[in-house]
Amino acid sequence: MATPDSVYEPEGPDGSALRRRELGQTSARSLLLTVLGEFVLPAGEPVWTRALLDVLGALGVEAKSARQALARTAGEGLLTSDRDGRRVRWSLTPAGSELLSDGAARIYGFGRPTTGWDGRWLVLLASVPESRRRLRHRLRTRLAWAGLGSPAPGVWVSPDPGKEARVAAVLDELDLTGSGYSFVGHYGGIGRADDIVAQAWDLDVVERAYSEFLDEFGPHLGPGASGRSEPGPAASGRSTTGHAASGPAASGPARAGAAASGHTAASTAAAADAGGGDDGDGVLARQVRLVHAWRRFPFLDPELPAELLPEHWAGSRATELFTTLHERWDAPARAAWADLARRA
Repeated sequence: MATPDSVYEPEGPDGSALRRRELGQTSARSLLLTVLGEFVLPAGEPVWTRALLDVLGALGVEAKSARQALARTAGEGLLTSDRDGRRVRWSLTPAGSELLSDGAARIYGFGRPTTGWDGRWLVLLASVPESRRRLRHRLRTRLAWAGLGSPAPGVWVSPDPGKEARVAAVLDELDLTGSGYSFVGHYGGIGRADDIVAQAWDLDVVERAYSEFLDEFGPHLGPGASGRSEPGPAASGRSTTGHAASGPAASGPARAGAAASGHTAASTAAAADAGGGDDGDGVLARQVRLVHAWRRFPFLDPELPAELLPEHWAGSRATELFTTLHERWDAPARAAWADLARRA
């Protein structure tokens, strides 16, 4: 299974990839991109260096590392700066706004319920000539980002034939149109579809990632609640709620319906939520951590139909948990950001 880079780090306009890091790794720059996408992009206003240093500091990033992240992000053409005396403020460039808008659409459009699967598959046969082997990693990354899996070398599959246009665009962008062939149809009588899924996607890795997300953020649901305890109504398949793709503030009305025995971490987290940040980082930092942890899943999870997922799929509960917490923290986090930006 191909591994993703970052939801905010696609191929650069010159054909070379922007600086990449392994999935799940937290760095000053990756946290900065989350802050920019969640707060600076929707505000549409420049932000002073101090505001960015303060919020990154609350996330455990030292000022030196935060400044280096700002410089690197500006060097990649995503930010521009202007000086007012000794103070510097930062604005998103058109390229930065486009990149973050695309990332936000993927994050908040992810997890929508799938309609009844008709059993059809999209199959792509794609090869990269030896003379252009440098494109192989980029092709794998882009196809995996589109949700396709590869059960065998040169073969890519998806249970969503609607992705054919997107796949065609990927081949066109890489100038590989003549090296690919697509087919759409039902699975035949040779072999088992379950084996195709197992070979194309490592769902155990995805399941573990969702379980870690539930362990980390489930306690914030409140005393006696945890995202991992009992599967909700959508636990056997995809979540029954989704996110609007209109921007970072959009979220569905879902509630995670899980109950568990008393949990000290849950009590502490819930008290912090009610008390405005008694856990030491506040609602603004919690919201950044939540989105930062979630933003990898649109790449990691191929969003298979319920018919192809394991029973009690953790992704359903994780989606409900993300929606619930993001909705709960959204208004106070934005108010905290506005206050921070104003005081900077």
